[in-house]
Amino acid sequence: MFRTIEPAQENERINHVNELIKAISKHGDKLFHSRGFTAHMEIDKNGIVWFVDDYSRRRIYTHYHGSWRGFSHGGTLRDLVCAMRDYVKKGHKIPLEWIAPVSVNDNSNIWGYSQESAQALRETAAKLPVISE
Repeated sequence: MFRTIEPAQENERINHVNELIKAISKHGDKLFHSRGFTAHMEIDKNGIVWFVDDYSRRRIYTHYHGSWRGFSHGGTLRDLVCAMRDYVKKGHKIPLEWIAPVSVNDNSNIWGYSQESAQALRETAAKLPVISE
């Protein structure tokens, strides 16, 4: 039902998004990391992409458009998780601007990372295959 590409490609892309999640969890406020556990994404044998939340540790069905029970982050990070799901399923890369997005009001970012942490994260993320140039 959800399969659009070969499972080997999906598994490779899952690894790419998990690298991005790990990078995010190691910078700034360490989003996607809580109490010694880092969030990650999985794909099942039917091609369904799941997000395992760092705080609730619940496996969340990412193809649902309603409220995600057990997702412990806000809408911006949910949108990022959806973009990661789309990368896994369709190969749509994520714009670098989505990583620690700059606030409209000033030069800060909406994730609350320091400028140094946000810049370091963007530099790390820019090298990953999931991020578009």
